Amino acid sequence: MRVAKVNVEGKKLLNPASESWQGAEAQSLELRPAPLALQPSSWIQGAFQGVKYGQLSAANLKALHNGRVVAVRVEWGVPEPAKTTEGPNQFADACAVMLPFVRNASFITMGSEHEWVNMWLWRADGFGPFSVTAAGLGTTERINDGVLEARGLYQDGRWHVVFVRPLNPG
Repeated sequence: MRVAKVNVEGKKLLNPASESWQGAEAQSLELRPAPLALQPSSWIQGAFQGVKYGQLSAANLKALHNGRVVAVRVEWGVPEPAKTTEGPNQFADACAVMLPFVRNASFITMGSEHEWVNMWLWRADGFGPFSVTAAGLGTTERINDGVLEARGLYQDGRWHVVFVRPLNPG
């Protein structure tokens, strides 16, 4: 996917409804649910046994940069937004973008000991955004570095979520 350079302020890129996103190249991503057997917690494996999850089949991805920040926009359709949680088995809508630190890191296992990954996580319930690192299943660690920003907008049956982070966070 090509990440185009634009002459737009970072705060404007953070707006999911910004016209800056209209000309950006879109990449359609096929989505598949993570197998329950790969979940690191027996509680998760048991709680979701027989429950329909991972029903979203595709999302669209766009990316732009202005030389100072990189912005990633994720868009997907959902008939009813889940903006809050009402119990331990219900989750608010969320999305994450996973970026490998090294080429060919395993996405299905969230990296490995020698192939770390970084994820940018947004949740509709207002928690986050979070920058998360992982070196394999069960190794996630949230980092509150104060440089990752995210905004979500639910409009016309679709979520539009934008992540913005400095190209050189220091």
